[in-house]
Amino acid sequence: MDESASVSRLEKLDFARRVAEQHLAQIQRWITAEQQRLDEQAAGDRRRPPPPEWALEKGIGTGPPPAVHVGTCDLLEAPRWGAIDRTQALAALEQGVEPCMICRPDTELGWPG
Repeated sequence: MDESASVSRLEKLDFARRVAEQHLAQIQRWITAEQQRLDEQAAGDRRRPPPPEWALEKGIGTGPPPAVHVGTCDLLEAPRWGAIDRTQALAALEQGVEPCMICRPDTELGWPG
């Protein structure tokens, strides 16, 4: 084997160092991108208004409202609900609107129905 054509151990180590530096630079870009994503998500969370205390699901067309929900209920889908206060939630239950079987606003409200 020709000594002049062979790559020295030092050259191999230098190559390995450059590859490792490239990998570290890529990882740093991923970290920076993830930090930016988290910062943007946190900023969005700060701008988002708090959920309503109670919500009334809207009926289809002119139909009656199908359910009263706790404002944080996972079943609420925009734009099919409207924010209501405690008095309105109790009034809706009194008028026969069903309480959501998942979030149980009747229990939260202490409604005896």
